[in-house]
Amino acid sequence: MADTIYNTHRTCRIHMGIASAESKGFEGVDYSWKVLDFFNDANYTDYAPWHPKLEGVMYFDKHV
Repeated sequence: MADTIYNTHRTCRIHMGIASAESKGFEGVDYSWKVLDFFNDANYTDYAPWHPKLEGVMYFDKHV
């Protein structure tokens, strides 16, 4: 899946979530023409104070 995302012509900025029932994993993707970053509940650090960091939960703040 990552190869498909890396090699796709990207334009506007979006946030995506990719989950796997098999591995029970989840990755969030910050995606634009110049940025492609993968995050999960352990490494996403741009949380607003009203969104506490919780194990197994990830928030995307579209205003960051």
